Amino acid sequence: EGASFPASNRIFALATDTRSYLWSASSGGVQQANPGAPTEVTLHSADQGMLASNVRVLLADSAGGVWLGGSGAAHFDGVAWTNYAQ
Repeated sequence: EGASFPASNRIFALATDTRSYLWSASSGGVQQANPGAPTEVTLHSADQGMLASNVRVLLADSAGGVWLGGSGAAHFDGVAWTNYAQ
């Protein structure tokens, strides 16, 4: 069962990765949505290893990863999160 997209009506940043997935940073968390399958939505949080909170900035890189920043920074390589200290 997919989460609803967006997680909140307060969106701070949007990005599209190399697979055309839409990423959203909102007051409800960071989400990854597959435009080809509208019910395929993933909410990323500390449960998936993401340390950064209060995310305000998203940047999709050319290698297929996504960077985010706010209170801390993190990078998602498509499999796992790498966190960077504040």
